[in-house]
Amino acid sequence: MGLAALGIPAHMLTSTTNKEIEKFIYKALEKGEGELKILYVTPEKISKSKRFMSKLEKCHHAGRLSLVAIDEAHCCSQWGHDFRPDYKNLGILKIQFPSVPMIALTVSYASELKLEDVKVCEAETFVFCRQLQQVKCKWI
Repeated sequence: MGLAALGIPAHMLTSTTNKEIEKFIYKALEKGEGELKILYVTPEKISKSKRFMSKLEKCHHAGRLSLVAIDEAHCCSQWGHDFRPDYKNLGILKIQFPSVPMIALTVSYASELKLEDVKVCEAETFVFCRQLQQVKCKWI
């Protein structure tokens, strides 16, 4: 990953992550061992892996979960061409970790989609870029 090449301790956890890296990630989440500042996780992993959610819970209880960022947030909307059902389950993160800030990001937000369509992910802040303009909307 590009961030790791820049010296930022970042990893990705997906169904294709090799077992050695997965073991490192779970140890870092649960016990704080090893350096892990940014973790990319698929919505499918969050939605379907009780093991991952258990480790994330331990990370949170230890005070090491500082932000949840949902990328490609346009996938939350059933009206989008990239709709992925597991994005609709990401609101569970706000329920389990109410004190952790959440943001939702996209650069692919189609003009026909409404902010209400992606609000399902429960992020406090939604940021989208279109034609090199950035708009930030805060839900209350």
